[in-house]
Amino acid sequence: MRIGTIAVRAALSPAASHITDKEIQESLWHYYYDVEKSVAYLVSKYVAKPKAQKKEKTQGEKNLQGGLISFIGGSAADAGRGIGKSAGGGLPFVYTKALPEHVYS
Repeated sequence: MRIGTIAVRAALSPAASHITDKEIQESLWHYYYDVEKSVAYLVSKYVAKPKAQKKEKTQGEKNLQGGLISFIGGSAADAGRGIGKSAGGGLPFVYTKALPEHVYS
C-alpha cells in the first residue's frame, strides 16, 4: 500500500498536493492498486478544472434552448396528444415540438 501511495503521489501534479494519503489509499484500494486509474480518478475528483467561458448564443439557439421533445402518436390528428399508433402498418407517428425557454430554467 505504501509503495502504491508513493507511486500515485509521484504521478500527481503539483496542483494535487492537497490530496491526502488516505484519499490516495482509498482510490488504490478501489482500483485494485492500479496507479494510473487511481491518478485519473483523483485528478478528476480533487483537482479544480478551469471554468469554461460562456459563448453568446445565436437567435436560433435561443429558440431551441428548452430542447426538443418527441411524442409518439397515432396519426397527424393525435400528434398533439402524443398517444396511439399510426393507422398504417402499426408504426408509431413521431411528433417533435420545440419547448419554450422557461421549461428547463
